[in-house]
Amino acid sequence: HGDRCSRQHHKPPFSQTMIVQHMYQNPASQIAAAGGDPSQLDPKKVQEEFDDFYEEVYDELAKYGEIEELNICENLGDHMVGNVYAKFGDEEATDAALKALFGRFYAGRPLVCEFSPVTDFREARCRQYDEAVCTRGGYCNFMHIRTPSRSLRRDLEKRYKKKWRKAREKREREERGEDVSSSDDEKEDKKSRRRRDDDDDGEAEGGGDDKKRSRSRSRSREKKRSRSRSRDREARD
Repeated sequence: HGDRCSRQHHKPPFSQTMIVQHMYQNPASQIAAAGGDPSQLDPKKVQEEFDDFYEEVYDELAKYGEIEELNICENLGDHMVGNVYAKFGDEEATDAALKALFGRFYAGRPLVCEFSPVTDFREARCRQYDEAVCTRGGYCNFMHIRTPSRSLRRDLEKRYKKKWRKAREKREREERGEDVSSSDDEKEDKKSRRRRDDDDDGEAEGGGDDKKRSRSRSRSREKKRSRSRSRDREARD
């Protein structure tokens, strides 16, 4: 119910979860606001554009720590539309991301970020929506979470899972007082470069639909980032 809600909402000073309010520009919401019919949208195009947005946000937030969940609301209610929830592995990573996004713009609009008390999304999400039987539609007060394509989820898992596992192992060794030499990191970097070179060779020989989609998403994302940076500069000026 947003600001009209009669319940008292707790805003924590720290949390593993942060919210970026109204960051995702839901095309259904935009068309409905203009008096159009959201059912006329092309589902394939909407999913492709959402995947581009999801990947861009994930790549940015992954700079600050391990992401356990990234959930984006598809609700149409004023207080929930386009909300982005990111749950990190620890509060320090969430705090770093929150500070990094403070004062920044996306698509020409300022980012409004804060800690969120939501840490268990199983209780916050709409189970009926997940089963495609929610009768309240986009104005439901439980989260209608839009999911990225399976191919994108695989790409992101491959991109970050090993990196975060190594970071956890290194942090655990440091906590135990073990010596973590830079030479170990250099060896791992060399191995990673060799694997990337091998992957590039394999791609040159074989290719595949998933790789083509990944390259297409990357090109599209770069174009969007360039447009977004231009709009942000104009907004600041």
